[in-house]
Amino acid sequence: MGYKFVNAKWSILVKMLKDKKLFVVMRVVVSVLVLGVGVGVFFGSGIFKPQPRQRDVSETVRNLTGIPVELGTVKLSISGFGKVQAVQTIALSSEVKGRIIEKHPMLKPGALLNKGEVLLRIDKSDYEAQLIQTEADIKQLTKEKAIIERFIVDTEAQLKLILRIKALHTDNYDRIKGLYEKQASYRTALEQAEITMHTQAEKAVNTNASLEKARLQLDTVEAQIKRAVAEKDLAANNINRCVISCPVKGRLKASFVEEGEYVNVGQKLFDIADDSSLEIPVSLDAGEAAKVLPLQQIASDTYANWFSAANGIPVIIEWLEAPERSRWHGKVLRLEEFDSNSGTFKFVVSPISSAINGDINVLPLVEGMFCKVKFQGGELANAMLVPWIALQVDGKVFVVNRDGVLEGRRVKVYSSNKDALVVTSGLEQGEYIVTQKLPRGIVNGMKINVAAPADDRYNFKDVEFITPVQTVQEKSTIPAPVVKPDNS
Repeated sequence: MGYKFVNAKWSILVKMLKDKKLFVVMRVVVSVLVLGVGVGVFFGSGIFKPQPRQRDVSETVRNLTGIPVELGTVKLSISGFGKVQAVQTIALSSEVKGRIIEKHPMLKPGALLNKGEVLLRIDKSDYEAQLIQTEADIKQLTKEKAIIERFIVDTEAQLKLILRIKALHTDNYDRIKGLYEKQASYRTALEQAEITMHTQAEKAVNTNASLEKARLQLDTVEAQIKRAVAEKDLAANNINRCVISCPVKGRLKASFVEEGEYVNVGQKLFDIADDSSLEIPVSLDAGEAAKVLPLQQIASDTYANWFSAANGIPVIIEWLEAPERSRWHGKVLRLEEFDSNSGTFKFVVSPISSAINGDINVLPLVEGMFCKVKFQGGELANAMLVPWIALQVDGKVFVVNRDGVLEGRRVKVYSSNKDALVVTSGLEQGEYIVTQKLPRGIVNGMKINVAAPADDRYNFKDVEFITPVQTVQEKSTIPAPVVKPDNS
């Protein structure tokens, strides 16, 4: 029976295969049945699958490190470096020639010298002999002058007498001539009177010539006396110059001679530095200095091509080797030049008071020390110092606003240094600045919880920035002019 049923089915199948239309219909029906079974299985498994647990929305809030926005007044300054120089370094030279017979035993570089302290002595015997000779010359010439003056006085009196006698002989000649013309006198008498008159006139001329010659001799002797007196003074001065004394209270930098050495006029003996008056030339970036310091054009009708308000700018001077023991108040003495090649201003500053810390262990400022000089500048209102790490790679800073939402901002940077940016706009009180690089996946609009940094590294209130040509913030007890930020 079963065998017959199978044969019947096979016969039907063979018949269907022979019928092509029926075969195509059967393929479509089978495909639809298979697809229907698959869809049923898919939806059936979805119905019986357990639903996932719903996550709390608050778990998606991310944590970032940040600091609060605290807008206020930012005090600015700019720092540079320079070497201390003595304002006055005296090159002490010899004013006389001779052999050094004595030298101070402690004349080594670095020796401290008092004003008037004897440094060395030069042999003065030649100048003493010259002094004696000139004194003798003066004495001799003075006597010659007295003789000539006596001669002049006597000759002047003699000349007056001769002139009087001459006048009498002239009158006598005129009288005899009148008598002769009236034939009341002889010709020989007239001739004798004329001879006597001419003889007396010649005598007057000779006497007057002798008087003038004596006066010329007197002038010559007086000139010789003046010259001898000058030589005497020179000899006396040279004797004094044989003793070389320190002209100031200072420090010996170098000694160029030794005892027994022969020196000539103008030969260099010592270099002496006056450490009581010091200067430090400091170059600052012109652009940064113009932002920080109160430089202005000179308001003058006669000269307006330089900068005013530079002199007197307060500074802090620190010796780099020991800033905690050598820190001084100072001021700008002058703005010396603008270097167009490097784009820098050259300021000259000077210490003006005792050390800031006032400690007994204070080290002095001396020539040659390399120092950091901090120029106290103006103030920026409604500004804040922001750490560099807050500046992201796209040039923005990210803040968490009052609603706790992350927001990228473009801020206005007034200036900067190696540690911080001085931001004058783009921030608001009550917000937080993100002080880390944004992790991947954090974007604008996310809810953010702000955590404070692990340490106080971004508290710039008492930090001193050591940077040669950058704006810095630091405490200052000296009032500075207010600089209004440009909020355009």
